Amino acid sequence: MSPSSRPAVPPSVRALIPPVNPWLAVAVLVVASLIVAPTVLYPFDNLSCWVPWAQASGGWRPWDIYRLRSDCNYPPFYPLVLTAVEGVRRLFHAPDAPLVTVWLLKAVQVAAHGGGAVAVYFGLRRPFGGKAARRAALLYAFSLALFVNAAMWGQADALLTLAMTAALIALVNERPVLAGALIGWALTIKLQAVCIAPALLVYTARRFGWRGVLAGTAAGLGVVALIALPFVLAGVGDRVLASYTGAAGFYHFRTLNAWNLWSAANSVDIYWRGIPPEVANLDHRPALGRLTYQHVGTLLYAGYLLLLLVPLWRRGARRLDLLEAAALSAVGFFLLCTQMHERYIAPGAGLLTLVAPFGLARLTYAVGFGLTAFLNQALVLYSNYLPYAQRSVDWANQGWAMLSGPMTVANLVLFAAATVAYLRPAAERAEEPPAP
Repeated sequence: MSPSSRPAVPPSVRALIPPVNPWLAVAVLVVASLIVAPTVLYPFDNLSCWVPWAQASGGWRPWDIYRLRSDCNYPPFYPLVLTAVEGVRRLFHAPDAPLVTVWLLKAVQVAAHGGGAVAVYFGLRRPFGGKAARRAALLYAFSLALFVNAAMWGQADALLTLAMTAALIALVNERPVLAGALIGWALTIKLQAVCIAPALLVYTARRFGWRGVLAGTAAGLGVVALIALPFVLAGVGDRVLASYTGAAGFYHFRTLNAWNLWSAANSVDIYWRGIPPEVANLDHRPALGRLTYQHVGTLLYAGYLLLLLVPLWRRGARRLDLLEAAALSAVGFFLLCTQMHERYIAPGAGLLTLVAPFGLARLTYAVGFGLTAFLNQALVLYSNYLPYAQRSVDWANQGWAMLSGPMTVANLVLFAAATVAYLRPAAERAEEPPAP
């Protein structure tokens, strides 16, 4: 793409976000992560899941995590990560202590967060220019949503976001087969990555034709099969399959601490309609006739995807539109579907940073969702960690009571505004010309 056809970074954003050297941004991220990582952990995920799962592998048998731990419901790549962490611990004769494993896992997630920032810089330079790429990398590195998820929590979403980001970067650099392979990798981390697949498919079809779609899809399925193969050969293929087929319906709740549409609906049902909380939050109770709230959430999200994908096709598959449609797809998944955990916003908040340099409004949405995602995750994290550490949880509970309602409204307002901005005619937006 020639410099003259690239979308411009407007003066307002240039004044607010300097084109910082990406290595400096990553260095700051790593130092901050090293300071914070040892200070907090999430007892359930870290101590009840990650540690025993890693130990079950023996440091070299990832399939034994499925065989010996009936509670492992993650797709096959994360058991590989857990096995590698346990192998490193044993190789260096580190103490067989839970915190050692937790810190090693946090190091993987911090590396994924920093690696994503580096990938954004190198991947966006050609299609969008060096200074825009530097600004996007800075925003990605300083994403509060990813920081709390990786350095403080030690969850898998920073790694997932890296894979999703890499797939988008490959596609805007006109490499649909590589993009397909990378989204296949993302799907072996968490099925949640499927939320950006429709945008990838529409863009690929519009820009590269159906042969590109078939080639990219084949590459993605090939990567999934390759990563799953050792588990299938070890006789736990049924458990790998269950990690996908059982992903939905594991918790039949409208929301699991997520500040989304269903958090607002719960408030209405509990405080205005007098429905008991334990009933209000169920998503398999009737909503409209035979439709349950789970069905309604799925239909809302399907309709929202159409709202995003039709303009993506009609505008001729612009690169910036792809990034924005994918980011909003990830955010919409969190806000519209039921059964969402608080951390499921992290990929969407991370992807929004890719388009943030191209408009003050886009920057506002990225920063806004980054802040609400940080608060949502941090309050859940500390409300679980403080009792484990035998410390008062009052401030976390008070923070939740004070912020839950306003931040839910803020998320919905940001979501509506970002969607309206995306749907505006191309003439009113800072865009590159459509694909030839």
